[in-house]
Amino acid sequence: MFVRLVVSGEPYIDAYMGAYDVKPDASRKSVKVAANRVAQRVPVRAKLAELRAAITDEMIVERIAVLQEIMRIALADPRGIVNDKGQMRMVDELDTRTAASVASFEISDTGGIKYKFHDKNAALEKAAKILGLYQKDNRQKTDPLAELLSQLNGNVMGVTKNPPPEDEDA
Repeated sequence: MFVRLVVSGEPYIDAYMGAYDVKPDASRKSVKVAANRVAQRVPVRAKLAELRAAITDEMIVERIAVLQEIMRIALADPRGIVNDKGQMRMVDELDTRTAASVASFEISDTGGIKYKFHDKNAALEKAAKILGLYQKDNRQKTDPLAELLSQLNGNVMGVTKNPPPEDEDA
């Protein structure tokens, strides 16, 4: 229970209080010490590492699934809704990429089908952001003062209290 609470985001002290029978008059300091002792046990540390790795793996899988879905929409070919004979395919006949690009569909009383697709431009823009294709554009929109200072490479004389005397021979 302690490990599950910690992995779910609870601080050690709260996880300890949730997992063990803590006396109501126990000081927070003593509970914190006990929680840290439990957290330092080798089996507990091993289980924490295992569960955190599993969560990380799940997060990676979820991110990959989101990216795949964006790419399916961005790269969808609407010709996938038509079969080789030029007839509209029913929803269950669509390939994965084409089906992912379909936002909704309507079947008429006569059995005809009308498809509405997700916004391909929005998906392409999301994909471009994820791939970092706007980084150059983002750099162009930086703070102009910071850009100027970076171009000067430190060759800047700061503001002085008394300016240097001007050369009268010039």
